[in-house]
Amino acid sequence: MYQTRILVAFEDDYQAYTDALSNAIRAARPHLQVTTATLEALQREVARLDPHLVISNLPNPATEQEGKLLLFPAWVELSLDPHLPSKFRVDSRRWESLNPSLEELLSLVEEAEQLALSNSSKPQRRS
Repeated sequence: MYQTRILVAFEDDYQAYTDALSNAIRAARPHLQVTTATLEALQREVARLDPHLVISNLPNPATEQEGKLLLFPAWVELSLDPHLPSKFRVDSRRWESLNPSLEELLSLVEEAEQLALSNSSKPQRRS
């Protein structure tokens, strides 16, 4: 069974925020795999889980593969300051939102899930 993977990671000082956000996503979308991590463990967890969506207060890190610069397909840089915008990216679409609501985040979760499902149904190329 295919399951969309979401990783939520914030600084240790914001563990309550991490837990509240991940629990809210789990409650609203119980069919998704939602995992939490500290910022120190973020890279390790990204490599282990290969998440479809990352929600963090860090920007989307670029990775290089076969000479191409790649970004994670869906990433939320959630601002911890309500006066600064959060940055969203799903595939090639990018936007910002000031102090986004849970409904906005759940809408992004749905977009990331649809992207993950469409990518999983594409035939894989063989070398």
